[in-house]
Formats: sequence, structure tokens, C-alpha cells
Amino acid sequence: MIIRQNKKREALSMEFPVIGGILLVYTATVFFQSEQNWNVKSVLSFSLLISLHAVMYLFREHIFKEKIALYLFLQGIIIFSLSVVIKGNYQAAYLGLIPMIIAQSIQLWNDIRKSFYSASYFYLIYCATIIFNNGYTELLHSISLLLLISFSILVYGHLYSNQVRAFEKTQRLLVELETANDKLEEMARESERQKIARDIHDTLLQGMAGILMKMEALDIHLANGNMEKSQMIAKKIADHTRESLKESREIIQGLRLHHENRNDLGEAIEREIEIFRRQAAVKIKLNKTGSSYSSIVFEKNIAYIFREILTNITKHAKATQVNIIVSLEYEQVIIRVEDNGIGFDYQHFHSIYGHYGILGMQERAKAINGKLIIESEKQCGTCITLIVKI
Repeated sequence: MIIRQNKKREALSMEFPVIGGILLVYTATVFFQSEQNWNVKSVLSFSLLISLHAVMYLFREHIFKEKIALYLFLQGIIIFSLSVVIKGNYQAAYLGLIPMIIAQSIQLWNDIRKSFYSASYFYLIYCATIIFNNGYTELLHSISLLLLISFSILVYGHLYSNQVRAFEKTQRLLVELETANDKLEEMARESERQKIARDIHDTLLQGMAGILMKMEALDIHLANGNMEKSQMIAKKIADHTRESLKESREIIQGLRLHHENRNDLGEAIEREIEIFRRQAAVKIKLNKTGSSYSSIVFEKNIAYIFREILTNITKHAKATQVNIIVSLEYEQVIIRVEDNGIGFDYQHFHSIYGHYGILGMQERAKAINGKLIIESEKQCGTCITLIVKI
């Protein structure tokens, strides 16, 4: 937004060299005007014409738009009129204004043939004025001087034109950069929305699903009159509810895992296994090696992927045995979870295995440059391996 607001002002600042040249011509012409030709009327007329010349230059795009020939023709008439109002010192104005207007014509036309015609038009005005006021005697000398000045102006005009093109290119690049930045911001917002959705799924929804399963079990035991078992399940429901509330607060505070000060991935994994032990009636075999103190980002994503794997076993696998292998090395983390449950058809997991959870795991693995390998067949259990380079 700031780039667009400043673009017009910066473009206007590129006109200052020409306006400065016009002011210099005006000052030199008035200053060197001879006393016999100097009078208020001629100075006012000259001031009016030079002001009109400058205004037409500044607002040429608004007044003339695509009518370049008309603009140059009228500028030629104005320059010729200057010799009428300041007969004694018109050459100072001519030698300053004509090379500049020729340089303008080259920039405006951007065409060699049309630029040549424009330059010839202004040279004819100059020559006609010299002949009319001084005859043919000074024509050769005046033309030589004008050519020298024109060459200098054209060199400057070429450099100036390159500067303008570079400026315009910079503006285009800045606008493209701003557009790209807007897209990145939108992508960041979309990523944040997906992250919030994953967090809700990984905490609140999983917690509610676990509580619902325990309540269903509680209902069965109450119906059978098994009060002791019912009380034990009710206690687990209360503990699970407290855990879910705690995790909800951590989402709000941005502290979704414990021990963030240490960033101990091993402790985070052990904590998830302990929760899994309380929720699922399965036999767990754990083989854990190494110890990794990773960054908070790695710890959060790996722990959530691990939690999702265990939650899916509880909800879908109907397994009785779970083997967990955890290798925490300095440069690499490998987590392998294998169960003897009913398995599923991975090619059609969208409708069978809680597809949002798998998508969430894949997104989190991708976010930390990890690799998630899922192997499963119906009635043959499931094996999920997470490999992350730290």
C-alpha cells in the first residue's frame, strides 16, 4: 500500500532535472538581458511563456495524453515566441530549451524516424529565427554551438532515460514483491487455520472421543451392576476430563506440551505412552534408545504425531499388542509403532481410518521435513514409522 501511495510522488521527482534546466534558462536569460531591451512588458511576457512551457511539460500526459505531435508543435511555437519578446538575448533561451525539447521528443517517441522529424522541426525554428534576427552571417556559428549543446543534452537524456527505465522497473518489481508478500501472508493465515484445526483435533476432539468411550463402558458396567468397575471408570473419566481441560488451556496459551523449557522429546514421548496405558487395555512393549533435546517445534510436532498414532490404535485398531520402538539420536529421530489390530486399506483410508488424523500427521511430518511411512492391510495390523532429521 505504501509503495502505491509513493509511486506517483517518486515519479514526479524524476521531472525535477528538466524543471531545473528551465529555471536556469529563465534566470540566465533575464540576468543577461541588455538594458536597452529590458522592460517590464518583455520580462512579464517572457515569464508567462516560460511558465507555460514548464506547465505543458509537467502535465503533458494529462493534457495531451497520446497527442505527442501536438505537444511538440505547441512547444515549438512557444519557443519561437520567446525570440519575439526578448530580441536581444533570445539565443540563451534557444540554446537551453531546444536541446532539452529534442531530448524530450526522443524519449516520448521512442522511434528514430519520428525523433528525427521532431529534431528537424526545432532546428528549422532555430535557423529561421537566426536568419530573421541576424541574417546568414551567424547561422553557421550558431548551429555549431547548438549541435554541441544538443549532443551534451542527448547524452544526458540517454543516461536520464536509462535511469527512468530502471526506476520504472524497480517500481514494477516492488509491486510484484508486494503482491507476493500479500500471497505469503494469505498462505500464512491459511497455514495458521490448518494448524488450529490440527490442534483442536489432536487435543479437544481426541479428549472428547476418549471420554465418550469411557462413558459408554461406564454405562455397560452400571447396567450390569458392577459398581467397583464403574467407580474406577468414573475416576478415569474425571482424570481424562482434567487432562483435556489442561490441554485446552495450553492451546490458548500456546504451550501445548509439557517440559518446554528442556525440550526433552524423550520425556514427551514417555508421557504420551503413559496416557495411552491408562486409556487402552493393550499390552505395550517399548524399546527406547537415546535421548534427544530438540527444538520446541520438533518436539511438539513429533509428540502430536505419536499421540495421533496411539489414539487411532485406541479408537480403531482393536489391538491387543503394541510394539513401540523409539530411537532418539542427535541427528535423527525414528519412531516405529506396530499393532496386531484389524488393519485397514490405506488406499481408501479417507472413509475407514479417521482420515483427518492421518492428514494431520502427514502435514506435521512435512512441516519438520520428516517422513511418515504407513503400512497396513486388513486383518494384518498396522505399522507406522516416523523418520525426522534434526
